[in-house]
Amino acid sequence: MFPELLDEESTRAGLLLTRRAVAAGDLRALQRISDAGYDDAGNELDRLLKAPVGEETD
Repeated sequence: MFPELLDEESTRAGLLLTRRAVAAGDLRALQRISDAGYDDAGNELDRLLKAPVGEETD
C-alpha cells in the first residue's frame, strides 16, 4: 500500500503516513515506513515503545 509512495522518496508521503500510523497506534506500519527510509517514523516508533502504558498519544 504505502511502500510505493515512499519509493518516490516523498517526504510529504512519509510525514502523512507516519501521522496516520501514530494516530492508529500501528507500530508495524511505523516500522515499515522507517525501513522504507523515513527516519521520523523510526523516531515515533521509539517514542511509542518507550511511553508508559496509557500515555502513547501525548
